[in-house]
Amino acid sequence: MQIPAPFEYSRTPAMDTALTGGHGLLPPIKLRPSRSEGLPDVDEVRSGAPSEQTRRILFASAEAYPFVKVGGLADVSSALPKRLAELGFDVRLVIPGYRGLGGNQVQTFEVPLGPIAERVVVRRLPPLGGVDVFALDIPGWFDREVPYSYHDDDVMPFVLFSKAITTLAAQDGWRPDVIHCNDWHCGLVAQDARQGPHRSALERTGIVFTIHNIAYQGRVGAATDKLTGLPPAGTMLERGIAFADRVNTVSPRYLREILTPAQGAGMDGLLRDRGDAARGILNGIDYEEFNPGTTRGSPPATTARSPSESARTRMSCSGSATWIARRTVRCSAWSPGWYRRREWACCPRHWSRSSPAGPRWW
Repeated sequence: MQIPAPFEYSRTPAMDTALTGGHGLLPPIKLRPSRSEGLPDVDEVRSGAPSEQTRRILFASAEAYPFVKVGGLADVSSALPKRLAELGFDVRLVIPGYRGLGGNQVQTFEVPLGPIAERVVVRRLPPLGGVDVFALDIPGWFDREVPYSYHDDDVMPFVLFSKAITTLAAQDGWRPDVIHCNDWHCGLVAQDARQGPHRSALERTGIVFTIHNIAYQGRVGAATDKLTGLPPAGTMLERGIAFADRVNTVSPRYLREILTPAQGAGMDGLLRDRGDAARGILNGIDYEEFNPGTTRGSPPATTARSPSESARTRMSCSGSATWIARRTVRCSAWSPGWYRRREWACCPRHWSRSSPAGPRWW
């Protein structure tokens, strides 16, 4: 299949000023053209029957439960690889080698960083269902108390992590058909796979980039840009959107929201230019992990066959429900209606149904 030439995306002056600190303009980004070569068909994924041979998927994330968890990204990075493995895909999960993860060393390699090279130790962690899990240990870079914070200016460790991912993927022993990158932490993977030293080896590997929260983008300064060895292309998130073959978000509604200037955090124009390559796919859930009938440490088991337990469940967690309700109402301007209704049903005494505008805080 012939791939069309990339087209250019020009930033607005405001974006250039923010990305360069007010000094000069960055060159236009070369967008990766939309393509299907190397990517599994939608019907293929749904049926769980990979065509011809088993597809290999390298799933890259900054966190994955139960190894390390900061937020909801860890849940998705655990449940989705397991489900893909159940459907018959050959899936490997890779996360940073944070402090205390341990694991058995399986190989080492070097990643260039400006004039030097950083050593990467690949460690095998316990499997997650049918998924092989690996930690990329880069000595001195992920030995920290907190994996990452909600500030997106600590980009250097994840620049190295992204470059280590492409180096690992380019090896002959196990070369993936698809690299699935998640959030700004892995945004550089897409650009490095297309413009870095391994672009020939990864030419037929599809890149999928998932946006979980567009507000955090991993801003890259001028000094860091020089160390990447790649052309300047904006934030880590921006590079993921621009160079990936497919871009998706956590729901169709979230995609519609971030396509608007009001909620696109400056990325709405770039996302609109990606056209049909950008999709919204509703997040799933791990039914084994989040099962009120079997989860240990939860309130009394509740199932469809024992609806009477629901009342006792609400009573047993009334204290925590009160706390949740208070926090939820304060955010009611953006909370979806179903979430507010769920909290009202769980803790009705903290809401008022008499208000024409709906539930309100007393």
